[in-house]
Amino acid sequence: MKAPRFAWAALAVAVASIGLAGHAHASVTADQLSTPGFFSTAMLTAINGIETRVNSILGSSYNITSSSTYTAWAYSLLLGAWLMKLIENVSKTAVFNAPYAEIISTLILGIIAQALFATYGGWTWTIVDAGQYLGLLVQKQAMGGDGLMEPASYIMKVWENFQFQDQSIWNLGITDMVCNLMLLFFQVVLSGAALFCCMWPTLVGAVAILTGPVCFMFVFHESLSFIFNGWIRMLFWAAFFGFVSRICLVVICIVLSSAFGYNLGATPGGSIVALDSDNTLAFIMLGAMSIVSLALLFFSGVLTSMLTGSANLDATKMIANGAKAAGTAALSVFL
Repeated sequence: MKAPRFAWAALAVAVASIGLAGHAHASVTADQLSTPGFFSTAMLTAINGIETRVNSILGSSYNITSSSTYTAWAYSLLLGAWLMKLIENVSKTAVFNAPYAEIISTLILGIIAQALFATYGGWTWTIVDAGQYLGLLVQKQAMGGDGLMEPASYIMKVWENFQFQDQSIWNLGITDMVCNLMLLFFQVVLSGAALFCCMWPTLVGAVAILTGPVCFMFVFHESLSFIFNGWIRMLFWAAFFGFVSRICLVVICIVLSSAFGYNLGATPGGSIVALDSDNTLAFIMLGAMSIVSLALLFFSGVLTSMLTGSANLDATKMIANGAKAAGTAALSVFL
């Protein structure tokens, strides 16, 4: 970026640099501040580091069943909740002559829960990874790479080519100032939104898988089943949002590359787009593209929430109804 483009952010950067002054490797010099593309380069380096770290820990962190202490603790809670439900149903049958089918369905429900717990590391990872995998597959076909942060990196590199006409900060008029600030605002917001959509599905999926084992005990009690249902919805939300948001990011990258004639890949290439405050159409075009892109990313979250809403996904009820039907069928065979 040209120096004047960041002149209005210089004060904030200087304040932030004070906290880093004691760290030689983290300090920012005046020469770096005036270097075109310095901030974009620094952010891209950080993004690549995040991607490397995320890819390196996914394999071990998602398989929480390897943690014997945590797994044993969660399994004990599952058995305890199952036993409490069995005692409740046996008491109802003995005292209030409740049907035996309730006892049998609770036994079957416990067996289903234990089977799901025993295979936890496989099916949970499959659900979370499915959406992300399909999205990355589309991304690779369109952009040539399947990097987790590649769309965010591409958007930042494209916006680095949009540079306002260079002139002294002291000579900037109101129109120039507004155009500079608008350009910087859209770059920061759109790049942040792209980075969020790249990372968030993975983070939500990781949290869901890490917290899942302790949610199994709530499947036995209807008053607390919303916790188990919420956990299942979080799994599917991560999968759907990983796919839908990735498609939206790829579409945004395609639009940017087509509109300005850049390559659609890791490096956009192409020439610098020099902007001028007199060229109102250029700013209107960039502003409209940014607003539409942000709206697209926002509604990808809305669509995902609609698909995984509480009215559409009640895992506890599905499992309980299946166990109850199995219990009724088994009872009819023996009686």
